[in-house]
Amino acid sequence: MKTNVFIICLGFLVFGLNSYSQEKIKFGEVSVKDLEMNSYTPEPDAPAVVLYESKVLSFEIIQDELKIITQYHVRIKILTNEGLGQANAAIVYHNGWSNIESDQLSVLSGFTYNLENGKVQKIKLAKEHIFNEKVNDHYTHTKFAFQSVKPGSIIEYKYQIRSSRFFDIGDHYFQRSIPVATPSILFLYLNISASARKQKVLNR
Repeated sequence: MKTNVFIICLGFLVFGLNSYSQEKIKFGEVSVKDLEMNSYTPEPDAPAVVLYESKVLSFEIIQDELKIITQYHVRIKILTNEGLGQANAAIVYHNGWSNIESDQLSVLSGFTYNLENGKVQKIKLAKEHIFNEKVNDHYTHTKFAFQSVKPGSIIEYKYQIRSSRFFDIGDHYFQRSIPVATPSILFLYLNISASARKQKVLNR
């Protein structure tokens, strides 16, 4: 009965969030117009600006076990030398304890985009620039650094985390020290699956 109530409540939440959703930007494709951008009009002195940011939360029921899957995607425009720090990023997730499994990080991918002689140059985030750091018994960081970043570049990355901590949807209020050009998006939905999916897990 408790599971049924949870699903019913979740259904109302899904409806409410999707009512305010907008079209999702395709990962791996940027426009020449965005690469030519050299300042952000509402905040001309901004060192960088978030062009797009989204977080998709889905709940899966697999063999009577409820899991939450977080899919995150962000695209950032670097405008000045002061904005180069945005090229260093970190993902925080939980280690397992008691009878709760560790979070599983997968599908981490990223690109640096530059405009060279009128053409888009796309540099993939290299595996050797991705590393794990155990913070303490409860948390691990996966840190990564983008290559060939300079004023005018666009950096973009996405990842997925699968967690048994279904009661923790994380902080969906995107707080940054740089402006956000478009409203951040949060999607939430329920997916019932009969069998577990195989994934390449980065933190194992």
